[in-house]
Amino acid sequence: MCYDPHFAVCGLYIVHPDFRGQGYGLQLTQESLRYVALRNAGIDGVIENICIYERIGYRVAYHNMRYQGLAREAKFDQNTIVAVSEINFADLAAYDHLCFPAPRDTFLCAWIEQADSQAIAYVKQGQLMGYAVRRQCIEGHKIGPLFADSFEIAKHLLNSLQQGIIGESVFVDITNINPAAKRLVEQQKMQEVFCTGRMYLKGQPSLDDEKIFAITTFELG
Repeated sequence: MCYDPHFAVCGLYIVHPDFRGQGYGLQLTQESLRYVALRNAGIDGVIENICIYERIGYRVAYHNMRYQGLAREAKFDQNTIVAVSEINFADLAAYDHLCFPAPRDTFLCAWIEQADSQAIAYVKQGQLMGYAVRRQCIEGHKIGPLFADSFEIAKHLLNSLQQGIIGESVFVDITNINPAAKRLVEQQKMQEVFCTGRMYLKGQPSLDDEKIFAITTFELG
């Protein structure tokens, strides 16, 4: 997906098992690189294929890890949690851009309005200090993005999104460049189930990494 003239994310490289090992995945990758042209592109490469992506120009910047747990009852500050529909979209888009390398208003508008999802924000004294989205999946629910000004705010957002789905599976994709994100999921008794190498063609973008408690999705950045 090309987000703007400078940044893209390449994902969803899937080859049928009967045809793997025949170079089709590499051809898909090469075609995607032609499509992104001169943009900096990011991918989440499965660990065993990192060496392949390195041969075509990608470099590992850090790692993303998927954590799984069961939604549980927990306290959160109900006075500061609001639906994103209650805040100015321009404010939401500006906050999102602190944690993502390109403006993505069209994508963001669709993402927060998915069916079987919940999008919430943390607002205190009129100031947006974080937001998060939960979406239903084939198995359980995924939470992402989860962007917040602090550990405590991220915990309030995460706790809020678990209410109403108590006992169901929850997945959160964190990054290892924010140690507080790992502390959050471990405090929630979640376990790591998957890991990728976040790789870029032209270097790691400069973002407010300390606000990133969960990325949006492996496939789209």
